[in-house]
Amino acid sequence: MIYGAVLCESDGSVLAREHAHPAGTSEAVRAVSRAGVPFVPVSARSPGGVFRVQEQVGIAGPVVC
Repeated sequence: MIYGAVLCESDGSVLAREHAHPAGTSEAVRAVSRAGVPFVPVSARSPGGVFRVQEQVGIAGPVVC
């Protein structure tokens, strides 16, 4: 199956309350990105907060806020 993008609600799953991410999640997100599939976090947080987490994980791209 070919995916055009992975959109993931990230509040409380990819992003914990402390703006951190659970162990293993960063590598899984990077693996999706390395496969050429955009990982798009969906969050009620401000874009700046989500962009910071993207930077920590090592990915870039669009977000849905």
